[in-house]
Amino acid sequence: MYLSITADGSVSLEDVNDFGQFEIRSSIDLASGEFSDKFFSFAEPTDNGRYWIDAESIVKLSSKSDDPEWCAAFWTMLENAEPYGFADIAQKRIKSHVAK
Repeated sequence: MYLSITADGSVSLEDVNDFGQFEIRSSIDLASGEFSDKFFSFAEPTDNGRYWIDAESIVKLSSKSDDPEWCAAFWTMLENAEPYGFADIAQKRIKSHVAK
């Protein structure tokens, strides 16, 4: 599963059924200061080029946001990532890198 950020700054969620990974794929260089208002409305920079992303915003971007099984699998993915520091269930957020 990945967030796709296009050159015009729009954001979509792709590969929604791949719960084995989560990353950001961006056509703009977020690290150099290029900006996406949409992305930064639910994400904030953190360490080493990673971003904390509001998990509920990810659910809203999904074409399966009204599917209880999909939602359960998404939250399970976050629960599995939390021991590694890539999710914070209490604050409902996930940490991700920008794929190179």
